Amino acid sequence: MNFEEAEKIDGVRLSWNVWPTTRLEQVKMVVPLGIMYTPLINQQECYRCDYPPLKCRKDTCQAILSPWSEVDWVNKLWVCPLCLTRNAFPPSYNHISPQNMPSELDQNSTTIEYEQPLIAAQQQGQAATAAVQQQQSSPAFLFVIDTTIPENELEAIKASIEQTLTLLPEDCLIGLITFGKHVSVHEIGYSACNKCVVFRGDIHNDEEKLKNFTVDRIKHLLEVTPSNGGISRFFQPISEILNEFTEMLEDINVDAWRAARACRPDKCTGVAALVSVALMESCLQGYNARIMLFSGGAPTVGPGRVVESSLAVHLRAHKEIKKGKAPLYEPACKFYAALSNRCVSNAHIFDIFACSLDQLGVAEQRIMCDNTGGCLVLSDTFTTSVFEESFGGLFYSYSLPQDEVEEYKEENEAEEEQYNEQSVLAMCFNGEIKIRTSRQIKVAGCIGAVSSMNETNTNCISQNECGLGLTSKWSIGGLFSTTTLCFMFDVAANDDSSNSSGGGSNDSSSSLAGNKGDGEYGYVQFVTTYTSSYNTAITRVTTIGIQFANPLKKAGLDLIISGFDQEAAAVILARLATYKADTEFEPDLLRWVDNNLIKLVQKYCSYTASDISSFKLPRELLLFPQFMYYLRRSQFIQVFNYSPDETAFFRTTLIRENVSNGLTMIQPLLHAYDIPPPSDEADEQETETADIVGEEVLLELSSRHPERILLLDTFFHLVIWYGRKIAKWRNDKIWLHEEYGHEYAWFKKLLLAPKKECIHRMSTRFPCPNLIECDENSGQQRFLIAKLNPDNTKAEQQYGGDEQTTGDVWSDDVSLKVFMDHLKKLAVNQNQ
Repeated sequence: MNFEEAEKIDGVRLSWNVWPTTRLEQVKMVVPLGIMYTPLINQQECYRCDYPPLKCRKDTCQAILSPWSEVDWVNKLWVCPLCLTRNAFPPSYNHISPQNMPSELDQNSTTIEYEQPLIAAQQQGQAATAAVQQQQSSPAFLFVIDTTIPENELEAIKASIEQTLTLLPEDCLIGLITFGKHVSVHEIGYSACNKCVVFRGDIHNDEEKLKNFTVDRIKHLLEVTPSNGGISRFFQPISEILNEFTEMLEDINVDAWRAARACRPDKCTGVAALVSVALMESCLQGYNARIMLFSGGAPTVGPGRVVESSLAVHLRAHKEIKKGKAPLYEPACKFYAALSNRCVSNAHIFDIFACSLDQLGVAEQRIMCDNTGGCLVLSDTFTTSVFEESFGGLFYSYSLPQDEVEEYKEENEAEEEQYNEQSVLAMCFNGEIKIRTSRQIKVAGCIGAVSSMNETNTNCISQNECGLGLTSKWSIGGLFSTTTLCFMFDVAANDDSSNSSGGGSNDSSSSLAGNKGDGEYGYVQFVTTYTSSYNTAITRVTTIGIQFANPLKKAGLDLIISGFDQEAAAVILARLATYKADTEFEPDLLRWVDNNLIKLVQKYCSYTASDISSFKLPRELLLFPQFMYYLRRSQFIQVFNYSPDETAFFRTTLIRENVSNGLTMIQPLLHAYDIPPPSDEADEQETETADIVGEEVLLELSSRHPERILLLDTFFHLVIWYGRKIAKWRNDKIWLHEEYGHEYAWFKKLLLAPKKECIHRMSTRFPCPNLIECDENSGQQRFLIAKLNPDNTKAEQQYGGDEQTTGDVWSDDVSLKVFMDHLKKLAVNQNQ
C-alpha cells in the first residue's frame, strides 16, 4: 500500500489500515488502532463549497453528507453511513441526479470544505460575541515583551516585530505589554504621550494580594469592555498607529530594576501572562487574536515563578521534579493551566518565544501553547536565526483563489488595495474538531495540542480512555498546515458476540464479530471547523472507510499485516510514550517500549523454536524494530543531559508534527555528499551546470569518510560535517590556486550543495532548525556522533586505514545489531 499518496489526499495515516473484528483481537495486535490526521493538508487545493454542509437529522450523529452515503435518486433521500438514518434532501437539492451529483457526493471528495461568512455561520447556531460583531476582517496581536534581557537581544525583538508589522493586513489590531519586575500595559490609543497602566509584579510574598490578583480583578481595574469603547485605548489598527507604534517600540529600554548581587533579575512572567489574558478577555473575547510572549529568562517573582531570585538556588532538574524536591513546580503548572483554560474559553491563541542560555520555565508554561494551539519556539538568544526565521514564518501568507477574491471584494469594498494583492495570512483561529464513527468503531481519545470540549451526547465514545478521551469533540485553537492530531480508536464488538448487551451498536457489532465480519467497512468522519484570517467560517470534512478482517483466519491475518504502516505506528507509539511521561507518575518508558516491541514481534514473526537463524519478519514490519531502537535512544525517552525545558520543547513539537517529520525526530536522516567521479570532456560542461545531490546513507559510524560531507537532519538541528581532507581543502581554498587552473572548480559546488539543502529545509520548517557546521574530530561533531549507531565493528573495517584514525566511539548504548540479536533471541525462545 502507498500510504504517502493516501496521506496527500485526505491527510490521514493509519497504524493499521485493516482492523480486526473484535476488541480482544485488537488488544492482541499490540500497536493501538491510531489515525494521524492533518486537518489543513492541501489547504489551497481542496474543493470548497459556498453553502452550508448537509447534516444527518439524528441528534446523536449529525454526520455530514459524504461519498460513502447511499442515495435514493428517485425519492431524493440519502442514508447516513454512520448511523444508517434515512434523510431527505432539502429543496435546493431537487436538481440532483446520477449525472448531476452535488460536489460532496463525488468519489474524489472524501475531503471537502464549506466556507461561509462568519455572520451567516453564527446565525446557524454558533455563539456570536460583541467583539466579532465589529466585523474586523483581520486578527489582533498582543505583543508581550520581556525587558530584563541584554540590550542587543531587546533590539532584535523590536526589529523582528517592526519587520512583521509591514507584512500584516492594515486592519489588524495590535497592542503592547512590557514586563520586568513590573508589568506595563501601553495605552497606544493615547497620542499625547507614552502612557501605561502598571501592575506590580513582586506580590508573591503577600498572600492576600496574591489571592485577589485574578483575571476578573484585572479586568475590573482596566475598566475596559467592548461596549464602552475602551478597546481603542489598548488596541489600534496598524493603518492608524504604525508610525506611533514603531516609535513606542524604539522607546522601550532595558528594565531599570537591576539585579541584586548574586541574584537573578526580578522577572514577573506569570503576572504578564495573567494581565495579557485579562486584557484580551475584556477587549476581544471570542475574536481572532494571538498573545505573543517573548521571554528571556525564568520568572523569579509573582505568581507562576519557577525559581527563587538567589543564584544559590538552582533551577529544577528532572530528578528534582521526579522526587518532589521542586516546590515551585506544581504551583506554577496549576497557575499556567488555569490561564490556558481562560484562553481556550476566549478563543485566543498563546505563543511563547523563549530564548535564553539558561532555563526559562517552559516546562511549566508549555500547557498554554498546547491547550490553545499556539507555537513554542526555544532558542539560545533572540539574535539567532532560529528565532528570526521562526517568528517570520509564523506570518506566512498565500494567495486566495480568484473566485474567493471576488467574493471577498464584494463583502469588503472599502479595502480595494489589500484585495488586489490577493494574499491572506495562512494562520487559522478558533479551531475545533469532532469525530463521528459508524457503530463498529469507538473513539478512545486524542493525543495532540488540544483541549477537551466534553461532548458526551454521542454514541461513538469509548470507555477505554487513551490520550485525552471521554469526549468526541476537542478544541484545537490555532491551526497550521502541518498541525497533525493523533486519534485512538477501539473496536466496539466484544470477543463473544453473544455477550453483547444494551446500546444501539450491538446489532452491527455482533454481525461484525461473526464470520460475516470479513470485507465489511466501518467509517470515521473528521469535522474540523475554524475561522480563517480573513474572517470566514470554514468547515472541513474528511470521511474515510476502514476495512475489517477476521485475524483468526489466515486470509484475514495476511490482510491485516499487509495494511500495517510501520512509520505511522512508530510515531503513534512515540506520541503515546510522551503522553504517558507527561501524565503518569514515574513511567518506565524504556520497559514499556521494549515490551510492546517484543509482543508485536512474537505475534507476527515466523521462526523455528530455539533457532535464531530461522527468525523472519513480514516485509511490512521489517523496519519497525529499527524505529523502536532509535526511539529508545531519542530525546523523547532519554532525558539525561536534557533540561526539563528542552524535554518539554521536544515533546510539544512531536505532538504537532506529521508522520514524516515525527519519524525524522525519531530516526534522523543522513545524507552524504561525495566527490563526483571524473567525467569525460564531452560531459564536462553538463557536470559544471548540474547540481550535486546528496545520497541518503545509513546512520552508521562507517558512513563517515575523510573525503565526504555529511548532512544530518534531526528536525531540531541540521548538522553539516566535513571530513578531514575536505576540511583541509576548504581551508586552503583549493579552487583558487592558479597552479591547478579550473581542475577543482567543482569543489566549491560540493561545499555549497549541503548549505543549499539546509537553506531549503530551514525555509519550509517550523520552528526553524538550528544549523551547525563542524569538522571531523572537532568538538561540535558530537551532534553527529550522538545520533549514529554505535557499532565500531563496521567503522573499523570501512573507516580505518594506515593514515587514518579508526574513529572509535565509546558509548553505553548497544548497537543496532546487538539489539536485534537480543530481540530475535527473545522471540524464538518465548515459551522457555
